Amino acid sequence: MSLRLRTLLTLILILGVSLVSMMFVMHRYIFSAFNSLEHLHFNRLGEHFVQTIGSQEEYFTSFVRDWGVWNDSYQFIQDQNQGYIDDNFNDETLTGIGTLCILYFDLDFNLVYAFSFAEDRKIALSVAESVKHSRKHIQALNLEVKSSFYLCVKQLNGPLLTAMYPIYPTDRSCPANGYILMGRAINSQYCYDVSSHSGFDFELVKVCDKTATAQKNEKKTSLTYSFISEDFAELTLMVRNVDHQQAFALKTKVFREMNNHLRQVFKVTVTVMVMLGVIGILLVELLLNHLVLSPISAQINHFNRIGESGDLSERFEDHSSRELHQLSQTANHMLDRIESLNKELQLASMTDSLTRVGNRRQFDEHLQHEWLIARRNGTVVSLLMIDIDHFKLYNDTYGHQDGDQCLQSVAEVISNQVKREADLVARYGGEEFAVILPDVPLIGAQKVAERIRQAINDLGIPNVDALKTPWITVSIGYESMSPQSGQDCEELIRFADQALYRAKKAGRNCIIS
Repeated sequence: MSLRLRTLLTLILILGVSLVSMMFVMHRYIFSAFNSLEHLHFNRLGEHFVQTIGSQEEYFTSFVRDWGVWNDSYQFIQDQNQGYIDDNFNDETLTGIGTLCILYFDLDFNLVYAFSFAEDRKIALSVAESVKHSRKHIQALNLEVKSSFYLCVKQLNGPLLTAMYPIYPTDRSCPANGYILMGRAINSQYCYDVSSHSGFDFELVKVCDKTATAQKNEKKTSLTYSFISEDFAELTLMVRNVDHQQAFALKTKVFREMNNHLRQVFKVTVTVMVMLGVIGILLVELLLNHLVLSPISAQINHFNRIGESGDLSERFEDHSSRELHQLSQTANHMLDRIESLNKELQLASMTDSLTRVGNRRQFDEHLQHEWLIARRNGTVVSLLMIDIDHFKLYNDTYGHQDGDQCLQSVAEVISNQVKREADLVARYGGEEFAVILPDVPLIGAQKVAERIRQAINDLGIPNVDALKTPWITVSIGYESMSPQSGQDCEELIRFADQALYRAKKAGRNCIIS
């Protein structure tokens, strides 16, 4: 046996032992750690899903609380006056709230009045029967604190999300004299709404299984998940009704991202180990064959030059040797990937992840850049500072998910009004945006600001608790400066911010320079 062959077999044996040892370590430690993280990830997803369902419950809870603590409702339980019915009950009431029916009960859970669409009358009465049937369990709830629950309604042939609240005078000076109930059917539209809010496609499974009774202290919702393949897991969110029976389930498939990453890590690790082994074998070959030493040395020198210079645009040349040719192709592919990832990372570092416009870092760099250009060329730079009016009230009323959607819509409208490549729209912080308009005089900035204000006003995003207009508006402060020696761009920011403050003081939904 030749020395070359002995050396080759020895190196192959070492490589095999290394691979087996590496696989043992990965299965013993790394795989188990990834599995624990994956279980934690799915548990947190379950918490997110429960919060999404909770937002649906809170929506109806807010309505029954508003209608329940009201002098007119309190009087209606006593006399069922026609004026209350005429003033409050019409088809637009049901459509606007999104409720299947509105029911009134006395303290003994006897139905006082039921309002619904004509075709839903039987369902509404069936809901009343279900409430009467589940009276003991409902009474066990503290409806003033925990107003929402689920009912299995026979006529509906499925579950109903229900919100129920005691009826008091507006000042709560008298004890409750009845209850008000609203709710929506758990159907495909409900499943669509939950899917839209959670970002996952759910499948609704109507259960209403009276045989599967949970313990009283068991949670209203429970999450189970199973791994149906290497790539997907099935998550099931089971929801129980007020009688502690299984009401319905939501199922969705979730991509096992961590498991996929683990398999990629394993493949890359094995590939790297194999590559290192091959390189080691080639190095030994180079010692035996001087003709290979020179090309390998050139490859190593090339790697070092790229590492020292950081120039990822350099590429390896092809060689006549098959092994060196494969190595060059692999290295070039890796450099292509690294260069692409660097570009993606640079873009991500300059972009606001929620609104997809520039972030504060990009704003600072772009304004400084345009400021220096304007100083050198003797031109002007205009800046718009934009703040969403009463955004905190909007968040308090509609929740942070709708608040995020509002920010995205406003950012999109602003971007649509700013056309030039040199202009920049950025999220300055919170609900505040900024627009940089290089080489645009004050009158031009005024026109852009007014277009933005009007476009956002025309969006008509509801903000019912706003003090002036019941929809989303913005206040804009704008300023234009021609940079002089000794001035920095912070002055422009300060002047535009002061203008924004004046716009707020002037009553909002306006532009001021």
